[in-house]
Amino acid sequence: MSWETLPQLVTSAAERFGDAEAVVDGELRLSFTELSARVRRAAGALAAVGIGKGDRVALWAPNSAEWMIAAFGVLTAGAVLVPVNTRFKAGEAADVIRRSGAKAVLVEQGFLGTDYTGVTEVPVFDLKSGFLDSGEPFECAVAATDVADIIFTSGTTGRPKGVTMNHRQTLRLYAEWCDLADLREGDRYLIVNPFFHTFGYKAGLVASLIRGATVLPVPVFDVETVLDLVE
Repeated sequence: MSWETLPQLVTSAAERFGDAEAVVDGELRLSFTELSARVRRAAGALAAVGIGKGDRVALWAPNSAEWMIAAFGVLTAGAVLVPVNTRFKAGEAADVIRRSGAKAVLVEQGFLGTDYTGVTEVPVFDLKSGFLDSGEPFECAVAATDVADIIFTSGTTGRPKGVTMNHRQTLRLYAEWCDLADLREGDRYLIVNPFFHTFGYKAGLVASLIRGATVLPVPVFDVETVLDLVE
């Protein structure tokens, strides 16, 4: 690989795949070039509200193009991504947000009827509010060994535990996964697995950027919706 960090991967995908579709989310269609530009603007928006290198940012939202932009925007701002399970109750999510030390939370207000106002004491930004596009293009220098994300376990057998991975670990592991899955440039990748989970985020989004596959996010599994997308 010619890249050592996830922000470098986003830039490389734009250079390698250009105008090919990176993500198709309903009426929204973004090329790899457009995705990269929006990720850099999202990084600028985060920097403008005080998010800096090493800060933790929680992302509590369903699968969408905005989730993708927000996640890689967090990483491009030099921060650490903390995905939060959308099925968590307010108290469960607040616990993860607090223990991760997140300085901000990104949400999709109203998803599954959830009102995210007042769940946490740190600032909350709505992905659908235009916040992600409000910044000037920005990129913070990060190293391959910097922590990229903290993935919390589900809490099935106890309190959720946060597991850290750095940029290099993620890239090496999911480059191997691409080989095992035979993911190829131009594939259409319908992702039902939640992005807050390692499979949806890394075997899904990261792998698609490595190989040039088009992401079709599914926020809530519904048989008819999925079959329509497949058709």
